[in-house]
Amino acid sequence: MTTGGIQALTTDAFAALFANQIGALTTGQVAALTTAQLNNLTSSQLDALGSSQVAALGQSQITALSTAQSAALPTAQLTALTTTQVTWLSTAAISTLTTGAIASLHTRQIGALTTAQTTALGTDQIAALTSDQVASLSTADVAVLDSSQLRALETDQVAALTTDQLLALSTSQVAGLGTDQIAALGTAQIASLSTSQIAGLSTSQVSRSRRPRSPRSTPPRSQHSRATR
Repeated sequence: MTTGGIQALTTDAFAALFANQIGALTTGQVAALTTAQLNNLTSSQLDALGSSQVAALGQSQITALSTAQSAALPTAQLTALTTTQVTWLSTAAISTLTTGAIASLHTRQIGALTTAQTTALGTDQIAALTSDQVASLSTADVAVLDSSQLRALETDQVAALTTDQLLALSTSQVAGLGTDQIAALGTAQIASLSTSQIAGLSTSQVSRSRRPRSPRSTPPRSQHSRATR
């Protein structure tokens, strides 16, 4: 069937296709699907799409996916999305992804998230990020994390933050970190904080930080000459 023939199918007729028929569509046919046709696909029909078919979806098609459809996308299809396609996912779609789906995304996909998408992430989704995913967040994304999202970071996630990411945090964001999170920062991370970020820390936060210590000097022992007899 030509792409024109595919587009000519009514939404009901297209929705009546079996999963194996959906899976047999060429990438060109998938790219020609109307948003109305996509919206009527069931979860089993969506599951039938291969990674190459998913990669062929255009912006209007990705944007048109319902939150239920986005949430139902299996791991293989989510990870098949290009970084550009990831940016097309609506904030509502991003917020409905399961923690398992979030954790399955490639670091390059996490790094492609827009600030609006990052803001839409729930605290459970933030906590589900792997250390490598946390380190792949853009500095712009880190800068828009609110206090609840930041406090949702586990200590191993905090330890994975790059120095550039830490510098992207405002003084109020750093001040909002828990003492256990501050304690998880390494000496290189602490040393990278700006003077204003350090000044904004509470006394309890400072006491838990791994502040670089200057080497302790050992006073030279006095040498007594032996008395000669």
